Amino acid sequence: MSNIQPLTFPTLRSPDDYLNSLTADNDLGCLLHRGAFGVIFGDGGIGKSYFALQLAASFASGRPFIGDVKTTGKILYVSLVDDRCDLDFRIHQAATHFSDLEKRAFEQRFCTIVNTVPFIRDLFDVDDKGMPTPNKNFDALRKTCLEAENLDAIFIDDMQAMAMINPNHEKAVWAMSNHLKILAREAQVAVILLASSSPKNDIGRTILGPANWIAELTAEDINADTVNLTVFGPANMDQSHFELHRGPEGSFTSSQP
Repeated sequence: MSNIQPLTFPTLRSPDDYLNSLTADNDLGCLLHRGAFGVIFGDGGIGKSYFALQLAASFASGRPFIGDVKTTGKILYVSLVDDRCDLDFRIHQAATHFSDLEKRAFEQRFCTIVNTVPFIRDLFDVDDKGMPTPNKNFDALRKTCLEAENLDAIFIDDMQAMAMINPNHEKAVWAMSNHLKILAREAQVAVILLASSSPKNDIGRTILGPANWIAELTAEDINADTVNLTVFGPANMDQSHFELHRGPEGSFTSSQP
């Protein structure tokens, strides 16, 4: 993470008519709204990373994943938990059914930053009171978001790897989330954080404070073939429910019950 460089995205060379056929509002429900901070909750192992990668890949390629919305944008996926080999495998699974046109769009509009040093993966330092303060990695990430050309969304996987803080320190968790919300608003990108937690427990409720929206993945057990997705919009007023069906390699297909 310490060697993040400002990103530039090459212009998509072909085919223009494919991208022009997609909507230009850079919005997939409330999940990928510019300037908003959202959190994807779910138990460890339920498939948050696969789901987030498919959502990101859908946004980059224009291929519908949830509902019928087609849109396109430039994505930065920051993995603080996977090495390059693991992440590349998950990306391959997420793009398995893409057409040639969708793959070309995806390759031009999707960029990753991967943790390569297992113990240097945090975005925050911790002061003597246990509170997080943005460090040079966060500053580099912020610079990337501000300088990257037409960046639409950044995914961060996951909350537990952002800083070595006491997971029960609710004020510290709130502070980290609020820094990400400020980043989203300042850079006018969608910031999506993955969290191995539940919005119903103390830490989850703490994260709800800064969040503009949340999504929760639930299932009878973490290996179930069917995973339920519930999306809560602003003030918990807008809710959408979907069923995600897990494929043999972990990737999902979606349907609306």
